[in-house]
Amino acid sequence: MDNAALAAQQKTLDALRKRMNGGVSWFSWFIGLSILQTILQTGLPVFGIEMPFSLGLGITFLLIPFVYELTGSFALTILLNAVPIAVLAVIAGAARKSLAAYGLGIALMMADFGVYIAMPDWIGIGFHAVALVFFVRGFLALRDMQRLREPR
Repeated sequence: MDNAALAAQQKTLDALRKRMNGGVSWFSWFIGLSILQTILQTGLPVFGIEMPFSLGLGITFLLIPFVYELTGSFALTILLNAVPIAVLAVIAGAARKSLAAYGLGIALMMADFGVYIAMPDWIGIGFHAVALVFFVRGFLALRDMQRLREPR
């Protein structure tokens, strides 16, 4: 390959990497917002304040009142909410290199989207819908990056 072709390929890879990172960053948003959701929904009721927060994971939104009602333990509620958040964090870490991990993350987020559709919670639905667009764009960018790097 000549220098012009290599430069063009590098420019394409850079654009794809930026799009892929943009998609993966949505996993980070869900992780952070789910942590905030857990804090708001478990900590504030102690002070008599109820604040539903539907910008995080739907599963944590459902787990918080269910686990607390079942156990009466804030600590156990927070601990059990950490599980789906940690799973998403592991997937997010692997999604930058693995189409399988990225695809699994998208599948889990689609299932999580179903939680908000079933409620229905329009804020959660809208947030998940926008995120899914970026997830898919990032997935397709990673796929294209891997194809460009394959020897021909």
